[in-house]
Amino acid sequence: MRSSKDLAVRLRFDRFPPLDPFRRRFALVGIAAVVLAGGVWALTQWGIGSRQYLPKPVTANHATFGDRCETCHDAFQNAPDARCLACHPGEVRTAELAGIGRVTFAHSPFALAEKPCASCHLEHLGDSGLRDVPDVACVSCHGDLEARPGAPEVQSLTSFAVHPEFAPLRPGQSDPTRLRFNHKIHLTTDRITNEKLACGSCHRLNARGLLMQPIEFERDCRRCHAQEVSGPIAAIEVPHESPETIRRFLDEKLLAIGAEDADQIFGERNTFLPGRTDRGPIDESRSLRAFRNTWVAKLEAELYKPFDDQKPLLESNKLCFLCHLSERPYQGRELPVVARTDLPTVWFRDARFGHLRHAKVACEQCHARIRESGDTADVNLPGKALCESCHAADSMRSAGTRCVLCHIYHASRAPGAAPMPAHTLPLPALLGFEAPPPSS
Repeated sequence: MRSSKDLAVRLRFDRFPPLDPFRRRFALVGIAAVVLAGGVWALTQWGIGSRQYLPKPVTANHATFGDRCETCHDAFQNAPDARCLACHPGEVRTAELAGIGRVTFAHSPFALAEKPCASCHLEHLGDSGLRDVPDVACVSCHGDLEARPGAPEVQSLTSFAVHPEFAPLRPGQSDPTRLRFNHKIHLTTDRITNEKLACGSCHRLNARGLLMQPIEFERDCRRCHAQEVSGPIAAIEVPHESPETIRRFLDEKLLAIGAEDADQIFGERNTFLPGRTDRGPIDESRSLRAFRNTWVAKLEAELYKPFDDQKPLLESNKLCFLCHLSERPYQGRELPVVARTDLPTVWFRDARFGHLRHAKVACEQCHARIRESGDTADVNLPGKALCESCHAADSMRSAGTRCVLCHIYHASRAPGAAPMPAHTLPLPALLGFEAPPPSS
């Protein structure tokens, strides 16, 4: 049996493996590699400058300064919000919250914290990066939504499949409009005009083809509801204005009528002809002032008659309170107070919808119950289920379910928001001599 001592005698310790050339010149090779890398960087810097750091092209809107990193970036940092807001100041707003104070926000004043611009808007992806915000950016907050005290209730969600019903259609909601209006009568009767009315008779797209223009009396209602009262000689049409304006109009109109047709109004007619009836004066006032006061009171009493739902509507369709609600009735010289209509111009203030994109769909395919709607409080909007027939989640033929397809993040982009303030870059910044200053 061999011991370890016997084995150790056979080992040769006088022979070592020779050093290879690389190990012999390790320091020299390292120095050469550093010099070569520095030379390549210097050559690239001389040739294309800072563009060597661009991972991909910038969006076309940023192309004028896309190769000047310092315009947006601090050294080796993501673009800070101050640099973004230097060119896009209108994307943030301020509001005063009770118990909290003044809050600056881009999405909602009730958000606990605003995300940096670069967390949602990814540059260096070409033209698709800045606008094509992925759903994960929205779900990162709305998957487990936290908000300030007193914030409106907003349901947490993770996809369109679990999207709640639209707010105006949830239980207990109704149309806030304070008018008497009946779609059923307007769309089914032919007694209003010579032809039956259709949706497009009153509802017209705005210039952008997105929302409907606000309803206007002169354009949409006057042809059927011209406000006429029985004057001393002929009917008088009054403007669709406040009671104070109507009173001034009647006062001036009656003054002109009394002066121009004095003989017909204040004189007697005695013809002494067979078949003709003699008559006394139309008005026995002793002065134009008395004439005006008498007839203003008489015409206002007719114009402001309380609404009587027992009479046929067509007998009262020229009077104010056929449609409007009264907060204080007419009482002699005391004019009535007409309630604000509160007619919604935009139902979804933080969303975008394009009627023109849906032009191939008939109005009543989405507003299916409109011909049976006899109450102003009816909310005649399509529900989520109807939208899902085209915008189905996880369907190859879906029209899309991305959050940004319908929702607006920036408060300044919501319909009806104040116009974004004008902002221009200084010419030296466009030409590359200086970066735009950060906004204060």
